[in-house]
Amino acid sequence: MEACDNALELEPEGEVALSGFSVQEDLFAYADEEIADINQRLPVNDIEEETIDCQCDIVEYLKKQQTTEHGDVNATLVAHRRPKSFWNVFFKQNVDLKRPFRVIWAGETSSDDGGPFREFLLRCMEQFQLLNSYFFGEKYKLLFTALTDAVIKKHYFVLGQLSALSILHIGRGPQCLHPGIVDRILRSPNPVLLDDIQNGEYEANVTSIKNGETDSLLDAGIMPSKDRSKDLQDYCEYFCVISKAAAIEQFREGFRSIDGELLKKNCCLRKFFISEEIVVGLDSVRQVLQYHCGLEGSNIYEAKQDSIVEFELFLVKLASGGCKGLSLKDFLVFAMALDRIPVFGLPKMFEVYFEEGEKMPITSNCGLFITIFMDNMSYNLEYAIRECVGYGLV
Repeated sequence: MEACDNALELEPEGEVALSGFSVQEDLFAYADEEIADINQRLPVNDIEEETIDCQCDIVEYLKKQQTTEHGDVNATLVAHRRPKSFWNVFFKQNVDLKRPFRVIWAGETSSDDGGPFREFLLRCMEQFQLLNSYFFGEKYKLLFTALTDAVIKKHYFVLGQLSALSILHIGRGPQCLHPGIVDRILRSPNPVLLDDIQNGEYEANVTSIKNGETDSLLDAGIMPSKDRSKDLQDYCEYFCVISKAAAIEQFREGFRSIDGELLKKNCCLRKFFISEEIVVGLDSVRQVLQYHCGLEGSNIYEAKQDSIVEFELFLVKLASGGCKGLSLKDFLVFAMALDRIPVFGLPKMFEVYFEEGEKMPITSNCGLFITIFMDNMSYNLEYAIRECVGYGLV
């Protein structure tokens, strides 16, 4: 995680390392660069340009939400901070193009109900789900995939906007949008797919080409040659890239339409991402941690609560700089299931709860609390740090 000082990194052999990137410097550095005109498509033969429903534009939806009060906060955004996520597989040499392209929104995992902009994104999700069936899944685990109406209805512009918003305000965004894939979307002449390959059509056409038939090639605007392997390669490129060019360009346009300064300039929209009442920085959080450290030993009334003392001792060690390899900022990032400290700072005071009945730790960067189970505190905390998975995934 490059987002914080002394960041914890996990670099499994042969796989892409986990990586975060800052809002202003890395992600939207592309926005000021000259990118080819959106109308200059890759060569597409007799392919209809997809059209976008203007009513589904995220920017317009943002404007409508300016006077909306802080609403329901009971939505769960599914997240994956595990080392072996989708993009690890994507960058391996043998990519199975027949598998669906699944996109899952970043946030917290299993234990929490969202992230810093949960309320706003929930409104978007519910709105789109009602109007266009954009999202798939249970109400509290909404996501979009290549098999949902968002792709079927070809509203790629909006998907690009949602993806940019997710990355801008909560970390990596959709798990498939690793920075390397973002780079491909914005720069590469051969952009990534949004759709999964339809097995039946693709395999049937490949078989016909192998058998010497030319109809599929001619339909794709490819002149048959004597080299069948070249014909197959050309057809694969057409099917996987050229035929998706318009969709990719729309996704790219939507992605780049989100201005990173939008929310900073709009006080009304900030309410969707932070609590306006209390905004604290790292120094304030350090004071809160020191306060908790001052309570060392005060809660020992049963032996089974030793884990409370262990945690308090850890805070003492952390605040005094005695915890090697982990800074206070690192701890806040992984403990709250964040990819970085939110751009507007931390919304509330940092709180810790201990629950006898809990079998798994629970984290929230909305309420900024950690619920810790009683047993094996030290082992699980060490495991969370070592594996770089965040405390909510222990």
